[in-house]
Amino acid sequence: MESQYVAKAIRMLKDKGVSLAHLMAELLLCKYLSEKNFSCDIEFTIGDMKCDVYAKIDNVDTCIEIIYYTLPLETIDKWSNILVSIHLKKLIKMSKNKIMFAAFAYPLGLIPLIPPKLLDNYTKEVIVQLSLKYMLDEDVIAEARELNFVTSISKIYIFDLYAAKVEEVLPSTIKNLLLFYESILRASI
Repeated sequence: MESQYVAKAIRMLKDKGVSLAHLMAELLLCKYLSEKNFSCDIEFTIGDMKCDVYAKIDNVDTCIEIIYYTLPLETIDKWSNILVSIHLKKLIKMSKNKIMFAAFAYPLGLIPLIPPKLLDNYTKEVIVQLSLKYMLDEDVIAEARELNFVTSISKIYIFDLYAAKVEEVLPSTIKNLLLFYESILRASI
């Protein structure tokens, strides 16, 4: 691991209050991607979007967002909608900044709560439709309507900080997992 990433992580921990687990995940993902010949950086800004990990190979860029599910207790009654909204807002911002690919990374044991429609080839109209369904703020919905570029979700990463391991998962696999969970919930109602 290059010392510049570690030094940047220490500054983020000290100056910005970013959690240690989050920074360790960024460093782990950056190391993993570097070993696959990506150039990468942590806490990298493109336009008005900050990527937890920014990776580039052959002039194709990917913004990777690390998602931990930590929400205030008072939001417990709508936590799944909030988590879906977080993904939508990130995709809208990435699309606005014309980032080619998005990827999301989750710690081992968490189920990615991405709307299954976003795990296929989707359009701006799908993003707007989901933004309305999950009642995003009007300004975010307006941004979605104004998009002239749509970022694609290329990968999902599952990481294990304890084992210092990262695994790539295809979006179609996560879609099948989410649809399976939905079918279980529908069957029990």
